[in-house]
Amino acid sequence: MMLPAGRGPFAGWPADAVARVDRAAERHGGWARFAALTSVKMELLALGGPLPRMMGLGRTFTMPARMTVWPHECRVQFGGWERSPTTWRSRSSSRTRSFLDADGASLRVRFADDWPAHNRVQRFWLADDGLLVRHDYVAEIVGRWAQGAHFVDDYVEVAGVWIPRRRRVRVRVGRQALPIPVLHAQFGAVEAGVALSDQ
Repeated sequence: MMLPAGRGPFAGWPADAVARVDRAAERHGGWARFAALTSVKMELLALGGPLPRMMGLGRTFTMPARMTVWPHECRVQFGGWERSPTTWRSRSSSRTRSFLDADGASLRVRFADDWPAHNRVQRFWLADDGLLVRHDYVAEIVGRWAQGAHFVDDYVEVAGVWIPRRRRVRVRVGRQALPIPVLHAQFGAVEAGVALSDQ
């Protein structure tokens, strides 16, 4: 996983996997721009699906109008409600291993035990131009059975970084994404906080 200072530690990764990640990073704006990104504020236009309703949307909470993400702190705030890594262990020793699949269409990544992630092993699908189009994981906070295929599109460039504004999660069996929706979200205006250069 990339560290806040810039390009991530890739010790032990196959060379073709490193090249694919570097290409994807460049397509999304580059390591340096991401390292300078302090926060992303997004207007939330729509949020729906069985998962948000199961978590209480419409009963115990209303759809927030905005969300803010602090990517290097693994922290997110929906309206006035915040999720932070205070209960997670230190990230100082976090490392990942990655293996490029034979089909060349995706990367399989194993996250370190102390990294805050949906689950340890995840798969990232990249388009030919390097943009992320799909992210497969198990939402263990819901249950070990909760296999999802998370699709992203409607990218917008903000402060030199490309950010998707539409997210759709569908039920997944193995690599097969089924036409069963779990969650959908549509974002509007996006603002980015960027650290000022020392120069």
